[in-house]
Amino acid sequence: MKKGRSLFTYGVIGIAAISMPASALGGEHGTPDVQQLIDQMSPEEKIGQLVMPSTHDNDAQMPNEDTEMLIREYKAGSVIIYGDRDAETTAAYNNQLQEWALETEQQIPLFSTADLEYGTNQHVTDGTAFPRQMGIGATRDLQATEDMARVTADEMIATGFNWNYSPLADVNTNPNNPVIGVRAFGEDTELVSDMTVAQVMGYQDNGVLSTPKHFPGHGDTSEDSHYDLPVVTYDRETLDNVHLHHLLLPSMPVQTPL
Repeated sequence: MKKGRSLFTYGVIGIAAISMPASALGGEHGTPDVQQLIDQMSPEEKIGQLVMPSTHDNDAQMPNEDTEMLIREYKAGSVIIYGDRDAETTAAYNNQLQEWALETEQQIPLFSTADLEYGTNQHVTDGTAFPRQMGIGATRDLQATEDMARVTADEMIATGFNWNYSPLADVNTNPNNPVIGVRAFGEDTELVSDMTVAQVMGYQDNGVLSTPKHFPGHGDTSEDSHYDLPVVTYDRETLDNVHLHHLLLPSMPVQTPL
């Protein structure tokens, strides 16, 4: 097991097969000039880029008119997708969303996001399914952990996703936790740290943005936060040494794209 604490890295990914508009170009080496693009956006467009609605479907399992309006009229910059579809339908679904985004004045591609914790199979019915994170953690194999993320990233890109809400960085110290449980790598802080870093790198090195989750301390809750408000009662020392100790967030260098 690799020693050391987590160092989560964040970056902006490119979206395959989507071209930025000519008006957005002009940065160094032909990369988009982000500030120039922001400067020419209206307040409504800037606000829209900060909004992430959930998509809604029509009877054909494709995004409906309400979703189209959120993207074309309200300029939503990202979406989160729920529901189960096969890979072909998922790719067509995401392509439709991106087509609507490119029909807006600024032509900014969408961040298409989902919770794909154990592989694309969580929402893509014929995608690869992996063990839940506790099963992966039991292997103590960092390379296998990174490979799982790489395969998932490849399948995400093939079906049109570019942002995954995974992995879980929760330290599951409560065996009766009704919402985290086997979704976590385990109860050992260092194990969770190393496994989380391996998966984040596996996603980001293969073109997918990775967001570790949830709130520190959620691994020791007794309520499901989807339905109730969990409360933790341990002391600050436990919070610092168990649930926060593996989360080392460095300051971002000024040249890091945001």
